[in-house]
Amino acid sequence: MVLRRYEGEGAIDAVSDTVRSRFATPNMHQIYSDKRNEAERYLAAAAEEVPDLSDYPYLSAEVGITSETPQALAALWLFMDAQWKQVAATIEQIRIASKAQVRAASSTAEIEQIVSNTRTLLDGIGDKPPQRPPNKPPKRPKNPD
Repeated sequence: MVLRRYEGEGAIDAVSDTVRSRFATPNMHQIYSDKRNEAERYLAAAAEEVPDLSDYPYLSAEVGITSETPQALAALWLFMDAQWKQVAATIEQIRIASKAQVRAASSTAEIEQIVSNTRTLLDGIGDKPPQRPPNKPPKRPKNPD
């Protein structure tokens, strides 16, 4: 049972990671956190004066690409962070509760059912990315010869 609990918790973590990746690029959380902090600092400074963009490396690198002004870009980052926190908290609540159920389960069948239910529940969050049909290779462009 110990191994099955471990595998069940691992499966729950894996599906949680997959669903989170529908909303945020994996391994980018530190950059997203840095952008949020930079946006907060920029908007606070902009309330007093026109900040020097060189003090805000992420804003200066992205302004004009994602948004036309540093103020609009900072506001966008803060909006996206708020949206992320809502969905991340939902995913985390499901993950933690499901893992607690696995630890309390009394049989392998019960663990499998918990994992299956968790997959179904998490799978309903957000849009799934497009998938290539099985056994269907990507189309290659034809030679114009």
